[in-house]
Amino acid sequence: MAVLATWAPEDAVLGAVAPLALAAARPTCLVIDLGAGLPGSSEVTVADLAAFGPRRTDLTPQRRGVAILAAGAADAAGDAADVGTRLVIEPLVAAWPDVVLACRGGPERPDHAGVVPVVLHRPGAPALRGPRVVQTLRRRFRRTSPGSGPGVVELPPAARGVIDELLAGRLPGPSRWMRTWRTVWGMRWV
Repeated sequence: MAVLATWAPEDAVLGAVAPLALAAARPTCLVIDLGAGLPGSSEVTVADLAAFGPRRTDLTPQRRGVAILAAGAADAAGDAADVGTRLVIEPLVAAWPDVVLACRGGPERPDHAGVVPVVLHRPGAPALRGPRVVQTLRRRFRRTSPGSGPGVVELPPAARGVIDELLAGRLPGPSRWMRTWRTVWGMRWV
């Protein structure tokens, strides 16, 4: 069981794509939207589970692939420390093989999760220090290095078709970009 929380402070699209890509890099994964505003919807939301409790079918994967649990009215502030939300997340984390928490707020550390900051590499942008995933842009903008070192994962430019597939709720085909996301799961995140 692995739990990672994504946080993309600079870009809303990257904030929506990152948790989906991270989940798609695993055979079976649950994405819990904690106010990130992910595309797609689920019949049951975090708000429903907080109000009525998780059912047995919610606690076990029904198939391989990615499942998305929408936020609903719960956790509108994106606060993973909310008591009702925490009571919902804990049994889901215990039951699913892998879980991604899609956070809208800052880099606060949700229980049981390593925080994966995801940033754009833009010349002149303030650099985030420490472990991070850096999404590089097209080659013509890559005149400077996004920084290297322990804990820095540099994603190659993503093909538009891969992004479109993720945002449409479909798993993208194999690509260098998706293979790079797999390495994120093997790293230590704080």
